[in-house]
Amino acid sequence: MASAFALLFLGFALLALSQDRYQECVFGSNGPIAPASRAQRATGLIAIALALPLCVWDQGGGFGSLLWVVLMGAAAMAVALLLTWRPRSLRLLGLWRIGKTPEATRAPVPNVQRLPTKNPHPP
Repeated sequence: MASAFALLFLGFALLALSQDRYQECVFGSNGPIAPASRAQRATGLIAIALALPLCVWDQGGGFGSLLWVVLMGAAAMAVALLLTWRPRSLRLLGLWRIGKTPEATRAPVPNVQRLPTKNPHPP
């Protein structure tokens, strides 16, 4: 069960890090190049898919698929909370990036400013 959660956590973290917004939060301006983002997305989807047979093998068909769905929600929530409160903790997942060195992941994280929202109902 712990290995399935680890696969799901890795998968959701890689899916999140394949998006430009979260790359900036985690790595700063030294984010991965586009082919690396596609590789992260593909690896994340494979990790999520591999967790299903692991749960089914461990717990059986009925409960294993239910366990997979529950663990998916828990892993997605864990990644979302880490991206919200401690985005730099996901930097270790970026060390395998194509063409990047560990020194590139030490760049300071810029201040993320909120975009102004349009008021749909003006006063």
